[in-house]
Amino acid sequence: MGILGWCSLGGAMAVTAAPGPCPVPPPAAGVPLSLQGALQRSDCHPLVRTAQGLLRGARADEITAGQRPNPNLTVGAYSVPRSGLGAGGFMDKAFDHQVRLDQLLERGGKRVLRQQAAAGQAQSATAELAQARADARADIAAAYLDLQAAVARMQALSVLVEGSAQALRLLDARVRAGDAPAIESARLRAEHARLQADEAQAQAETAAWRARLAVALGLEQGLPALQNAEDWTPAAGLDIATPTEQLLARRPDVQAARARSLAAERLHQLAQAQRTRDVTIGLQADRYPANLTNPSGNGNTVSFTASVPLFLGHAYEGEIARAMADWQQAQDQESLVREAARALIDQSRSGLLSARSRERLARDELLPAAERLAAAAEAAWQRGGSSLLELIEARRALRAARLEALTARAEAAKAAWRWQSLDTPAP
Repeated sequence: MGILGWCSLGGAMAVTAAPGPCPVPPPAAGVPLSLQGALQRSDCHPLVRTAQGLLRGARADEITAGQRPNPNLTVGAYSVPRSGLGAGGFMDKAFDHQVRLDQLLERGGKRVLRQQAAAGQAQSATAELAQARADARADIAAAYLDLQAAVARMQALSVLVEGSAQALRLLDARVRAGDAPAIESARLRAEHARLQADEAQAQAETAAWRARLAVALGLEQGLPALQNAEDWTPAAGLDIATPTEQLLARRPDVQAARARSLAAERLHQLAQAQRTRDVTIGLQADRYPANLTNPSGNGNTVSFTASVPLFLGHAYEGEIARAMADWQQAQDQESLVREAARALIDQSRSGLLSARSRERLARDELLPAAERLAAAAEAAWQRGGSSLLELIEARRALRAARLEALTARAEAAKAAWRWQSLDTPAP
């Protein structure tokens, strides 16, 4: 909704009620959580919730900015005699009845400047909410993929630990039968302990990633099981050859910084407008009835007044200087945001290319080579043509290659989601 849709220049507007819990229902019990299902809860992300609160505040400020000063009503009783009020009704009592109405009239376009500044702040908050949603989606995708990779590593290590335990039992039997030296059993037992330690670390990492994803999704009751995903990368989206300037023009954070700079300019103009004197006009009605106890009463009178401030002590020099400093700071911040966004785009582009290259090398070269080496080492050791140390080294290389392939796959998918998050048209 546009800025003018949230602020009426001629009247008040109802303010949206404060938010309750996340509006997105939690995942169904027993149903594995998919990546798309996780992304549907992006409005539950802390970044988005914070940005939504800031936007509500900015819209409330728009209402305040458009409001005219309220009049002041004064009712008084003056010249009240100490010896009695006299006979008759209340309005005929022997004292001065006074009713006064004062209204401040703003000059210098102050109200319009306030509205323009508040509208700029609301526009900035709207753009920041769009950026927060994009960042939240990227963060949720990264946390989901990190958890998927951690689960895959844990499962792979569990398989290796189980296989190592079997091999250790067979080797212990050979040692007891006198077919293998005891030192080989000791070496394999040390390698088995190493695998168990790696498995325990993978379990701890998995628990940490589950906790992080639960926080990102706003799930207080814990995270359900994840859906087994064959393809972690986005289905389609932003071309990697998209020019940087085109992406900069579409980024909400750049648009938000620009809106803040324009709002600061209007606030500077508002500070300068304080030098245009406002006028307070007053209308006063007096009734001072004459009666036997108050023969000097003058009856009913009406008075008109007008007052203006005198700039004898100051002429808002400090307010103007502060507004100028804020405006300059907003302009500097706009430049910094643009440069940071440019660096992020370039970094995301190069990171995606690098991650894709790493995934391809791990999948097509490193892992096949390690599998061939491990297969050859297993066959040689079974025939007695190699030592247990060579077999252990080959198994370590295969384990490292498998974990590297998993990590590279997750990093490539995360880089793809980060790149896709850049394609966020400004609201």
